[in-house]
Amino acid sequence: MWSLYPTRSLSLHKRISCSTSDVLAVLHDPDQMLRLSPLVFSVVQDPSDTSWYTISERLPQGLLGVWDTQTTFRCRLTRLSDGVGSEVHAGAGTRLKSEMTVKDAEDAEGIVVFSEKLVVQVSSQGPEMLNTFRSCTTKMTSLVYLVFPFVILIGATYAGYRFPGINDNLYILICTLALLLLAASSWIRMSSRPASSDPYGLFHLALNKLPEDDPDSPPATEWLNMGYWKDTTVFPEACKALAMKLFAAGNCKRGGRILDVGHGTGESLILLLTDASVPPPSPPSYLAGITSMDLHHRRSRDRVHRHQAAQQNTVQVKLYKGDAVFDGVVQEHPFHPSSSKTFDTILALDCAYHFNTRRTFLEQSFGQLASGGSIALADICFSSSSLSTLRTKLTLPILRLMPKHNQISTEEYIVQMREIGYIDVVLEDITPDVFPGFVTFLKSRGWGWWVFGTVISWYASAGARFVIVSGKRPML
Repeated sequence: MWSLYPTRSLSLHKRISCSTSDVLAVLHDPDQMLRLSPLVFSVVQDPSDTSWYTISERLPQGLLGVWDTQTTFRCRLTRLSDGVGSEVHAGAGTRLKSEMTVKDAEDAEGIVVFSEKLVVQVSSQGPEMLNTFRSCTTKMTSLVYLVFPFVILIGATYAGYRFPGINDNLYILICTLALLLLAASSWIRMSSRPASSDPYGLFHLALNKLPEDDPDSPPATEWLNMGYWKDTTVFPEACKALAMKLFAAGNCKRGGRILDVGHGTGESLILLLTDASVPPPSPPSYLAGITSMDLHHRRSRDRVHRHQAAQQNTVQVKLYKGDAVFDGVVQEHPFHPSSSKTFDTILALDCAYHFNTRRTFLEQSFGQLASGGSIALADICFSSSSLSTLRTKLTLPILRLMPKHNQISTEEYIVQMREIGYIDVVLEDITPDVFPGFVTFLKSRGWGWWVFGTVISWYASAGARFVIVSGKRPML
């Protein structure tokens, strides 16, 4: 005979370097606490009973990699002196009770113990309900594994900033534990979702939404870069400013032939085609773009076609789907040896550090530049002093933002460009106007993005430098 109300419980405890008041400030703020993950896109408080909230979730299919489904459920919060209690009412009679608490560690000063107790209860009258129960439990377990690595990363980052002399072995242990938990979370999520070839997806659409925008309408822009925040605090404006700075470094010629590499869903392409402020103030005669992501390729193609039709723009546009580096196999590629098309300007906006490898890309670009043509990259490299530290050597493999061959210093970057044959090589370090503004923006988007912003800060603390690099092919 099946039990009428089967339950399953789970308890987790973690010691972190932080203050009790800092953790309680988060737990006692319902909006921040409920938006702990970026999959939450709506939190609505019940006006008739302010302890109840209606929460909506969806997968942005991007940086943090959560589920492919969209769900809405109700949650009741109970404020506790040492934390918060919650009760979630989901479908099929499913109930989730959670209690998150924090207290000072008894055996160490400056250390707190964060605990979470979960109890899942399903109203079940037969074996046919067991799958629902298991599915709910798996998702809640996945959520726990998703949240806890971030708690660890926050603690590690806090300790690194607060105590610069922290023992490297302890730092390594914290990073390794966070990596293992993130891997477990990814395995749980990936085992229940279809495979996707687009790791970025369309998560960036949410970042482009402005406070005054209609929540049910798509954003006016679809930027996907870290932005140049010198004179703005608005994400789309910062992204456009970074693109404009790159275009200026690329020395775009009037009526020239331009290749935009890693163009996302096409915002930089549209800017090159339609914005009169792009130097020089006229569109190119030929515009090509390439991205390895099928979703981005198709969306860019459709958006560019719509914009050209609406503005009666007759510029010849050719969009390729493929890796930025020609692999010798793909037939349609701007760097194919048989291609007779050369470019006056090649642009790579906040993407070249992903290429495998960047040097190969620079070599292939040099071969496809016209005489006197220019290349410009908004890119990430490192200060030479940071690359020799143990912390940086161990942090970079954990965060895995770029292949090892691309982890070079600013000085090495310039040397590589010159070895390939570029002249007039210029590297401008704009780190102070990129990372801080981007991190501040992310941390304003809710706690899931706050965590991602903290990871970006952690990467910057490892010596990452955001630069604009440009060079020219000599005149023949």
